[in-house]
Amino acid sequence: MPRTGHHQLYDEENYFYRSSEAVKAAILVEYAVAAYGYDQLPVLLASLAQHDTWETLLRAVYGVSTSEFEEGWQEYLVKEYGVQP
Repeated sequence: MPRTGHHQLYDEENYFYRSSEAVKAAILVEYAVAAYGYDQLPVLLASLAQHDTWETLLRAVYGVSTSEFEEGWQEYLVKEYGVQP
């Protein structure tokens, strides 16, 4: 596939990496909705551009630290997907 200066939707060399990153992001959002409610999802998305770190973002939106969020997400992965950290 020829390379251009434009971002390509499909890149054979990085397809699996990008796919796995997309899956991680989707599961992270899935967890956030399950743990904190669907009503907070638009708040999270709108707040992304207003915060420079996950710590300030998660504190502002969910009132938790990154370690608390991470702990909950890891528990969710084990419970829902059988994934061990």
